[in-house]
Amino acid sequence: MHQFWLLCVCLLIALPTGLRAEDASRDWMERMAVAVDSTSYQGAYIRIHGDEMETLEIFHRVDDSGDVSLRLISLDGAGREIVSDSQGVKCYMPDKKSVLVERADPNAPLRSHIGRFSGQFSANYRVLDCDRCKSADGRMELDAEGCGSCMPGKNAEQRMLSMDTVMLAITPVDAYRFGYRLWLDRESAFPIQTQVLNEKGEVIEQVRFTRLVTGKAVASSSVQTAIDASEYEWIYSEQKHMPETGVSRWRAAELPPGFMLTRVSHDGDEGKAESDEHLVFSDGMASVSVFVEQGENPGVKLGLSRLGGANAYSAHINGYYVTAMGEVPPAAVEMIAHHMEPLADVEIPAQVK
Repeated sequence: MHQFWLLCVCLLIALPTGLRAEDASRDWMERMAVAVDSTSYQGAYIRIHGDEMETLEIFHRVDDSGDVSLRLISLDGAGREIVSDSQGVKCYMPDKKSVLVERADPNAPLRSHIGRFSGQFSANYRVLDCDRCKSADGRMELDAEGCGSCMPGKNAEQRMLSMDTVMLAITPVDAYRFGYRLWLDRESAFPIQTQVLNEKGEVIEQVRFTRLVTGKAVASSSVQTAIDASEYEWIYSEQKHMPETGVSRWRAAELPPGFMLTRVSHDGDEGKAESDEHLVFSDGMASVSVFVEQGENPGVKLGLSRLGGANAYSAHINGYYVTAMGEVPPAAVEMIAHHMEPLADVEIPAQVK
């Protein structure tokens, strides 16, 4: 299930054209980071992806110590719920009378880690505060440099949920990453609506709040399920925590411009002579996970596939299945998967073998 802030986690990037424009965009993005990451809020939103639409209620609580807990309730269908905190994630499925439990991963905390402005961002993306592109009557004037990424025929400032909003347009410099549009509450900088645009500039996913309350405390009871699961089957995930090591038996011989290796972890399975690996490559905004699994796995579909809003590409390399997956265009995952290659004589720390 897609969680709303995951659409926002990728959106802190730079605009290198003009000091005043960069300062304005920086201010909006920094304020958005605080609003999404460090404040309590509750509301309901719709997520549209292709022909699919779902409606969810969200409670996001930050307590006095800064710990974050979350409850997501599907308002469609079977009424499933996700409750997540520092102790782990529980998915309640009333239709199956079961609860799926996964342990928390300290390397992937609930709190989103939103990057800051840097040269890496500005080399790969352009951020435009669309207030720059509107005329005196509020209509969009697209003749200014960069303003073509804003929305023609619409106000840069719109009213959503009785809030004045400002629109930010984020465009990639090449075909290896997606673009975004954001409508932020002008007072709090909270994102009321987001759109993800593919390499053709088409909207492929959007999220919009239909109800939102920010700046008020969220009760601890709001992030606890109301479902009586005493007679449900509790299923505990066997997925093992993959310790982060920074040491890999694999490397990418070629990457899309701007992407760099940011994380390496292993499955810690003592029954294998060589552990499976998980590598993460990021351009400072978008991330691509690469999973390397040894042996035969007939369940792996080779080639390109789509998983929700993410693209995935799997290849069979030197007896290993290599899968690259992320919310990036197909060209990016295909390039990364095809250019992964094993390294010889690399010693993995004993504690993760």
